[in-house]
Amino acid sequence: MRPFAPSHRLASLSRAALLGAAVFVAGCVADGPQGKPPPRPVPAQPAGVVPTVLEVAAARYANDSDKNGFADEIVVTAFLFAPPRDVPVTVPGAFRFEIENLSGERMGVWTFDRDASARAVERLLPGPGYRFRFSILEHGTDRLPTQDVQLHCRFEPAEGEPIRSRGPIRVTIGQIR
Repeated sequence: MRPFAPSHRLASLSRAALLGAAVFVAGCVADGPQGKPPPRPVPAQPAGVVPTVLEVAAARYANDSDKNGFADEIVVTAFLFAPPRDVPVTVPGAFRFEIENLSGERMGVWTFDRDASARAVERLLPGPGYRFRFSILEHGTDRLPTQDVQLHCRFEPAEGEPIRSRGPIRVTIGQIR
């Protein structure tokens, strides 16, 4: 066999150098944490927007606000939407929450007027929302057997038609220990 000629050796070395350079360039990274890109700003809410959709979320189990072994405090987050806009909106108005047992018997009503609703606005992950807390202690006792209740919500805007949440949300209240 004939040994490699110098020109073949040079070509092999050139290919090896190019391959090494490509691997080096492809594998380069910056040192240290890069951080997250800045969040996209929430688009400005158009003037005169009229919400037509009310979405409500609540924890499945009420909190025991006074630590007596009976769950009494319900925490609710409400979002208003004005389709086709997919970012929640805020508008002046009042929220009304009602709970009833599974037999349909009303157990309490809580109304947050226009000012209280404005104070409840928080910047949340999907956009601006309303965060409320209320307790069944405001309508009697929390010393109830463990039971599920239905939570209903209604928003009455300062201008426009009232909006109801799509359906009730089930929350467990009463004895927890």
